[in-house]
Amino acid sequence: MPDVTGMHPGKVRRKADTRAAEALEEYMTDVGRHLGNRTPTVGHRHSDTLAYPADRLYSTLPPASFTRLDVIGEDDPDSDHLAAVGTFALAA
Repeated sequence: MPDVTGMHPGKVRRKADTRAAEALEEYMTDVGRHLGNRTPTVGHRHSDTLAYPADRLYSTLPPASFTRLDVIGEDDPDSDHLAAVGTFALAA
């Protein structure tokens, strides 16, 4: 886990709560995790914040079809999140 010194314990606990992700992963696959891409989508603006991949892409497609996951690094002043975009190889 990243250094959380100085962060409010409640905020750390909420961000570390993986129950929703675990429920989704009972029937879908986290594309980024499967491909080994754990690029943070939040916490990227400041070095003293907890950065992690909060915005995930889940799929029911076969994992063999996952070819790429990109985190779009455009900084939108209206959001503190970055977008996750997946690429898949689909059979005709």
